[in-house]
Amino acid sequence: MLIDQDGNQITASDHMTGNGDVLAMSTAWRIVAVLNKKVEFGPLLNVLGHLMTGLAGGIPDRTGLDLQQYFDGDGDIHPDISCHPVIVLRADRSNQLRALRARLRDVNIRVVDFVHTMTEGGTATQLARTQETPAAELEYLGIAFMGDRATLDSFTRTRGTDRRNDQGRAGTAPAAAEQCAGRARLSRGAGGSAARSAVTTTT
Repeated sequence: MLIDQDGNQITASDHMTGNGDVLAMSTAWRIVAVLNKKVEFGPLLNVLGHLMTGLAGGIPDRTGLDLQQYFDGDGDIHPDISCHPVIVLRADRSNQLRALRARLRDVNIRVVDFVHTMTEGGTATQLARTQETPAAELEYLGIAFMGDRATLDSFTRTRGTDRRNDQGRAGTAPAAAEQCAGRARLSRGAGGSAARSAVTTTT
């Protein structure tokens, strides 16, 4: 069973066909993180956690996150899972992230970033270190943003970018509507693989 933002029950068929304004929007919107592949896996997960927290916590309109409440067969709740596809990409180096961040900001897309000055010491130390570091010397470890699929695809379908989709399967990331349908099927008890693999997309 799925529950919308207002506490209304949504059937799997509603979810797959996109009935309702919020669910219809979920088929067109996506959340994207682009991570620096030079960073080791453990610290990179920390970067991703900070990016997702900032992206969700600072969004002006929280209803845009489309958070769903999942219930399993025993009635236990698995709360606050966004129906929007979550796409994770990898960049070869910091300058690619810097350039992508600038392009997104040029068209007023909100971007959350994580740079090297945020990795050691407490918050006060990190704030001071960042303020003392010229922008050109910042090493970008990751950025995150969200928006409509048509707009974001023009930024993320870049040559030599490794792509991971939120279903964790190899190949082109599935359409948002298919991913929402997959979530609906999972809510009805169907299992799925959590294995991750990467592919390269080109323009």
